[in-house]
Amino acid sequence: MTTCVFTRRLVVFHETFAPLGSKSKERPVVSALWHEALSGRNAEDLASAYVKVIRSDHLRDIKNVVFYVDNCGAQNKNWTLFTALISLVNSAGGPQTVTLRYLEKGHTFMSADSYHASVESAMRKMKNVYDFSDFVSAVERYGAKVIKMTTGDFVMWQSCMSMAKFTKKPSLSDVLQEVQFRKGSTQLYWKVSMNDADYEAGEFLKKREAAKILSGIQLYQSLQTPRGITDKKKNDLVKNLCPLMPDSRHRFWSSLAVNDDSTDLIDCQ
Repeated sequence: MTTCVFTRRLVVFHETFAPLGSKSKERPVVSALWHEALSGRNAEDLASAYVKVIRSDHLRDIKNVVFYVDNCGAQNKNWTLFTALISLVNSAGGPQTVTLRYLEKGHTFMSADSYHASVESAMRKMKNVYDFSDFVSAVERYGAKVIKMTTGDFVMWQSCMSMAKFTKKPSLSDVLQEVQFRKGSTQLYWKVSMNDADYEAGEFLKKREAAKILSGIQLYQSLQTPRGITDKKKNDLVKNLCPLMPDSRHRFWSSLAVNDDSTDLIDCQ
């Protein structure tokens, strides 16, 4: 039993998009799920989850998408996310606008937090969460629509931010309140204060990449192979944990992709 307790677990990611207020009766919670053998939690992974959810059947008919987010506007990963969202709104079938509104510091409770608590409750009631499918069932238990990310859903997005003098962009060290992306434009629109009546606007992309985005050209390719975990971690999971599970759960663990160059994401929390 001691060996089981100290066996390093598989890291799973749960990105939740929960409706607010009256919309909670009209639209479901949408949860994007994946695990570290599939992909990681870098800027391109987060951006891929946003794009997948917006394109999903659950949000595809919404023309003006608004997200309230608890990610700090100062994080560098946002330039990659911004590049992905500008590409999305300018793609065929993309929404007219995508708006990100950042919560004030000290006021970070979100409707997604309530659903995460529900998922924890569901997991306690299940008692044993043996594999990824069991975790999906826990997330779905109280009504969420689950999107299980696949290898091809992860795009190797990169920041196309230009350092040239022609650009005009906010400093992400400022406390941004809102940013917006609009179809037909590669400009970034932003507000530093919620009291601002109008948006400031400026080009922040490299000119060549901006032209490609407006032409509908996909700048970056999807993953061709899963990220994988190390052979040692997989063997430990199969050897130490599978004997404690029903036989029906063994297939998931034995089928995990292996890559000895992958970092164990437990060490990167």
